[in-house]
Amino acid sequence: MLFLDIVTFKELAIMIIGDLSPSMSFLYDIVAVVFAFLFLMVVYSFFMFFKKLLRW
Repeated sequence: MLFLDIVTFKELAIMIIGDLSPSMSFLYDIVAVVFAFLFLMVVYSFFMFFKKLLRW
């Protein structure tokens, strides 16, 4: 099956960063927040692009 499973931002951070020591596990949360912010910025830019496209 293809990659159709819903993955949270924290799970994505764990997959990208890999294993960390338990004392450094807060980095997963920080990277997950950065991923969520980037995702929101991409969605917002799509809305602004389509808004300008429809106005044109």
